[in-house]
Amino acid sequence: MRVSLLAPIVGLALGLAACTDAAPPSPCEPDVGYFEAKVWPVVGRICVACHVAGGAAASSDFVLAPASATGSTMAANLAAARRMALATEAGEPLLLRRPVGTGHPGGMVISPGSAEHRALADFAARVRGDVGACDAPTCRQGDPGPRLLRRLSRAEYDATLRALFGVDARYAPGLVADVVVNGFDNNADALTVTPLLAEQLRQAAEEVAATVAARPDAACAGDGLVCARTWLETRGARVVRRPLTSDELTRWLAVYQVGRDTAAAGVPAHRAGLELMLAALLQSPSFLYRSELGELGDDGRAALTSYEIASELSYFLWSAPPDDELWQAAVADRLRDPAAIAVQARRLLAAPQARAALDRFTDQWLETERLATVARDADLFSTFTPAVRVAMSEEVHRQVADAVGRGASFGDLLTGRRTWIDATLAGFYGVPAPGAVDAAGFGAVDAGDRAGLLAAGAVVAAHARANSTSPVHRGKLVRERLLCQALPPPPPGVVAQPPPLDPTLTARDRYAAHASNPACAGCHRLMDPIGFAFEHFDGVGRWRADEGGLAIDDRGEIIDSRSTNGPFTGVGGLAAALATSPEAAGCFARQWLRWGYGVDEDDPQVACVAAEVEATFAAHGGPIEDLVVALTASVHFRFRQGDGATPTEPGPDGGVVDIDAGAPIDGGATGDPPGLTVSLTHTDDWPTGYCAALIVTNTSAAPITWRVTRPVTGTINNHWSCEISAATGAVTFTGASYNATLAPGARAEAGFCANL
Repeated sequence: MRVSLLAPIVGLALGLAACTDAAPPSPCEPDVGYFEAKVWPVVGRICVACHVAGGAAASSDFVLAPASATGSTMAANLAAARRMALATEAGEPLLLRRPVGTGHPGGMVISPGSAEHRALADFAARVRGDVGACDAPTCRQGDPGPRLLRRLSRAEYDATLRALFGVDARYAPGLVADVVVNGFDNNADALTVTPLLAEQLRQAAEEVAATVAARPDAACAGDGLVCARTWLETRGARVVRRPLTSDELTRWLAVYQVGRDTAAAGVPAHRAGLELMLAALLQSPSFLYRSELGELGDDGRAALTSYEIASELSYFLWSAPPDDELWQAAVADRLRDPAAIAVQARRLLAAPQARAALDRFTDQWLETERLATVARDADLFSTFTPAVRVAMSEEVHRQVADAVGRGASFGDLLTGRRTWIDATLAGFYGVPAPGAVDAAGFGAVDAGDRAGLLAAGAVVAAHARANSTSPVHRGKLVRERLLCQALPPPPPGVVAQPPPLDPTLTARDRYAAHASNPACAGCHRLMDPIGFAFEHFDGVGRWRADEGGLAIDDRGEIIDSRSTNGPFTGVGGLAAALATSPEAAGCFARQWLRWGYGVDEDDPQVACVAAEVEATFAAHGGPIEDLVVALTASVHFRFRQGDGATPTEPGPDGGVVDIDAGAPIDGGATGDPPGLTVSLTHTDDWPTGYCAALIVTNTSAAPITWRVTRPVTGTINNHWSCEISAATGAVTFTGASYNATLAPGARAEAGFCANL
């Protein structure tokens, strides 16, 4: 029976009818438990902001109840989400189309291909009884995660050059910015090499090679090839972080010889050969990428080599290549044992070199990296000088480094009363300078009103407006970075400007409209009540007793969290609430996992590792150092899942249909195999880019799982209803969980946009 769902989504201004067949029974039909564990963390965080009674989308057909509501809340929310999964438009569930911005007045609130989108797609597939829905990937205990090649981040690139050659490498600020994922810039999937970055890396490699080759210690008094071979076997091995194979030695020596043969007049032949060889080596994948591929075993897993584990350890804890001791442990193949790894991890973490990685983790976790560049009104905050900003940054770095170094817990970090300031910062804060200082001029003092990490000047100053405080920014920091609850951007059409300054009103009074305006209240109820707790700190992080003579009300509240709901007073009360919250402790563990592993923790192949680490730390707390070391003891740190074979037999017999090359992007579906038609056509064009629609139709009498390879012009910057193998060149498109397998006569609609 065909049921027409006209879905009067007035609030979403659909203007289109959404139709669907009644869903067939599904052996994995989502129940309330599944919905609450897998789907509610997405819709309850992102959709409830508008899709709630009294919200901006209250007149739509998708209205949810907040988790704090009474009664059968989750059952009602499951039913609402199920309706949206069954209702379709252009062959795709509304539950998937609307969040990515298709016909959604709220714009894109979930990125296609993100973990959130995958969670909704899996839910929709299960609701609809799609073929293979029950086989959607889930984690298995002991699953080590995928094999990886991880490009050096900009910061790691400079640190590696400094460690290897002692050069004052400062290339990072001029390189193409690394893509930030979940707040961190070292995600393996995001660290690609664009043509511009390749050119920048070429120039840097040639400059470094010229400097190193000209040094006296690089000269050769004997046979040049012998010297070059010795250099490759010793220093060259450190460059690529493993011994070179005999074939590699032969190839690199051939490059050296080309350099000798083409040396410019007056340039020693050996120097020219070494310079060309090193410049090429510094552009090779073996240098630019950290290998985490391992060696395949009989159990289907790939065991990482000691050299790979050494690099994994050193870049995690130092953001730099292995030092001599770690290198020798790799040479002796002693790093396959978890106990040996733990010994090295604790050594590295205790060393001064760990500060670089700790500082970068701190800056990206708390978003204090922006402190150096945030704009501030020079008339209102004339004493907020560059020197003050630098000192604030050092203060918060020392707070985190001290907590790790002295075996403090996450709770201790949030509530600790000790901080580090110098004379510059003491004058800015209006407190006495420390009595005893180190060589950098910093000394430990009682923090007083500034106790705890959240009251650090860098934290409160980085999250404020140019001319005032900002309860929105500060509340958002707590939600996203300490509770791991990502919030959607403001809906299109909403004027996302702060209320104007008014000397007769406090910030709490000025921001009151957020609570009364339905377009704002859904999100701001999650942020503003937290942010008001920071109001005793002005826009540049100085403590104040009042706000221009007006009394400050710094009471706050956390609502709609998993386990941290409740009122508190001031930053101290907030810190105390978070310090005892398993949710906040689990989020802290998740941040370290994101930083240390450089992967999406929601990837099915690492989800079990992520869940285990997060739950263990949340339940037992303990020293931060133990959390970091535990990450190096996990199965993910030592193994990878072996690459499985993918069926590629074409035909309408239920196998995978693999279309290799073919028509140009807008040239139709030539070369399609029997039983399948494919079209890839432009839908929009503009001077610097375009969008294209991919439609795959099963014309056979049996189910088909599809995969399509097509040449792509430009670089893909967004894609939907499919997965992609690359961003440019010959790109292989595979179906999402809900459209990968097509029933006879069914079609899948996907697409992408690209920059030219």
